[in-house]
Amino acid sequence: MRSGLPLLLAVLVTAGCGEHGSGGGGSDPTNTFDIDCRVRFTMTDGDLLGDLQATVDYGRAAGHFVGVNTDVECLRLDVRPAVFGVNQCSGPGGECRKSDPHELYITAQTIPPLSAPMDLLECRFAASSPPESADFVVTAAYATDADSQEMTPATIVVTAIDCDGPVATTTTLPAAGPCDGVECRSGEACVDGDCVATDRYLIEFQTDIAALYESLDVQVHYACGEGSFDGAGANVTCSMVPLLNVFAAFNDWGCAESADGVLSAGAISLTGWPGGPLMSCEYTSTTGTSPTPESFHVEVREAHALGEKPVENPSVSVSGIRPLAP
Repeated sequence: MRSGLPLLLAVLVTAGCGEHGSGGGGSDPTNTFDIDCRVRFTMTDGDLLGDLQATVDYGRAAGHFVGVNTDVECLRLDVRPAVFGVNQCSGPGGECRKSDPHELYITAQTIPPLSAPMDLLECRFAASSPPESADFVVTAAYATDADSQEMTPATIVVTAIDCDGPVATTTTLPAAGPCDGVECRSGEACVDGDCVATDRYLIEFQTDIAALYESLDVQVHYACGEGSFDGAGANVTCSMVPLLNVFAAFNDWGCAESADGVLSAGAISLTGWPGGPLMSCEYTSTTGTSPTPESFHVEVREAHALGEKPVENPSVSVSGIRPLAP
């Protein structure tokens, strides 16, 4: 993470003290927060070139965000930047104690330049009465560009609030798709219920060592005579597991000067991510058969847990190979 950021990042995991606001139903233990809401934060104006930090005061709302500190239940809405929410209310479920500031910190980071409009986060909010957009006020904001120089921060506002009251619901299962239950042979993929020949595959990778990862740098070696990953250079068709809130960068160095190709992948996170499913990449075979896990040798060049602690004996492996429609 860039150096020179203001004190806000230093206190992201520290609840503040002192009285706060005249609203905030979260400070009243007699309130029943049985209305389940989702509050959407959007960057409506400006640019995201490096780091963006904002403090959202929700003291006017009768409720609280669900989850404490970095465990607040927020869903990132755009996969390009890394976006984090930090709830400063410290009750067991995110409730606001009397001395807690009714604040949510939002931090967004990017490597490629991004511009508004862009949805950032949707966070779960428990309320005793439905909140309004005006109940969430950005009271402070700070931004830096790619060179860590301070710049005018983009505008962040609440653009949607969806609430469900304390009523019974009925869940309807989706109808079965045409390929549900269809098993195809090796070298085939299901398309509209039929098995057809394919040479394209999705290669899935996982971290094998349990840790709360802060950064990871790996190289995937593969035999160019057997196939290659789809896309060239930084445009290689790879992605991180959607639920992981991380920066990620990929680069396929190709096969021009060697019989072995090399795919590089790097990831970094402010709040860390657990071991397990990591990323996937699209691959085209030139042998007429499916690749196997042995077709790929994964070298972990660097792995750190939160606090820049090295992960002992880190390992990344192929966890799945799935045929794709041609």
